Amino acid sequence: MSTVLLLLLEFCLLLVTAQDRAAEKPDAFCEPNKIFYKCKPCPRSCGNQETPCSKDCQSECYCKEGYVLASPTSNTCIPESECTSCGPNGKYNDCISHCQDTCENYLQQDRPCAMMCKPGCVCVKGYVMHNDQCIRPILCPKITRSFSPIILPLLGNMNITRT
Repeated sequence: MSTVLLLLLEFCLLLVTAQDRAAEKPDAFCEPNKIFYKCKPCPRSCGNQETPCSKDCQSECYCKEGYVLASPTSNTCIPESECTSCGPNGKYNDCISHCQDTCENYLQQDRPCAMMCKPGCVCVKGYVMHNDQCIRPILCPKITRSFSPIILPLLGNMNITRT
């Protein structure tokens, strides 16, 4: 019984000490690139995308000066200089699919795709990626058909070149 009481007393002491340190230096408990604000400013994100803002004063850690959220849905603060311009038909997201629609693949239905993500630009609905820009599919360059060297012998003598 006395061991349990001693452990409980140590835990309470540890908790009080941690709260004292947090009150003295609240930035020490913030994530990287963030500082503690007694009244958090309205969120800003890459590309000045609209981010919900509460008019109530909230005490919490938020991006340091010169840093912004990577996207409106992100909680990661990055230097504003690292924001990527996605153009008028794209938007930055901290988790885009490796398999987004491009001029080369947008006509392929049910194509396999690894369920992984990376930060970057994604095209808004109705646009596809081409040379790091979002364009309407109708503006995609015409693609000449190419065939794998494995099936060339099966096609016979049709004047088809290898790729």
